[in-house]
Amino acid sequence: MGTGDESWVLNLWRRGCREPALMFSAAYVLVGFLGLWSSAWFYHGFGISIADYLQASDYLVAGLRDPGSVLIFAIGVLLAVLVSWPEALRRRYPDYVADLRRRRWWARMAFPKARIMTWDGIGIHPITGVSLVVALFMLLGSAVYMQTKGELVREKRRGTPARVQMLGDAPPQPGQARLLGSSSAFLYLLWPAQQRAATVPTTSVH
Repeated sequence: MGTGDESWVLNLWRRGCREPALMFSAAYVLVGFLGLWSSAWFYHGFGISIADYLQASDYLVAGLRDPGSVLIFAIGVLLAVLVSWPEALRRRYPDYVADLRRRRWWARMAFPKARIMTWDGIGIHPITGVSLVVALFMLLGSAVYMQTKGELVREKRRGTPARVQMLGDAPPQPGQARLLGSSSAFLYLLWPAQQRAATVPTTSVH
């Protein structure tokens, strides 16, 4: 939407409030997308293209494998609500906000009149603009979080230690591996000493 009173984000929010099942379904899909995005960044640091190994069932639980994805999504939604609240109040109750600006110094900071500060200067509804910016920060934040998590695994401070024995092999494979993660059909392992990552089918592991 442009500078009118309607925002497609706000319309979706109102529809979700009227139909809670739709809101929960949409939140589940968004968390799942964020989980896939995060997993792609995490495994990319080890040279693993995670999309090549995922089964259909893995897409359904991608957002729930790491609690960080749910936490980032919840923080993002809360941040969008907090940031957009002053502008939503200003548009819904213009007279009250104008009177508040005259009587309170902090109100002049919370409800600025500059066009660029109210998003009208760039031709986008404030709630839509805030939501888009928060969504970008969520994607950026999850990527940085996963890259940091990968660095900790490489430095042997994170990751579950594992001894790997393949079917048909008497002794386990040399060296101690670290379990990066798993999916319905594969295990993702790292041998820190050799800095070697491998994707192993679960049916091949003893």
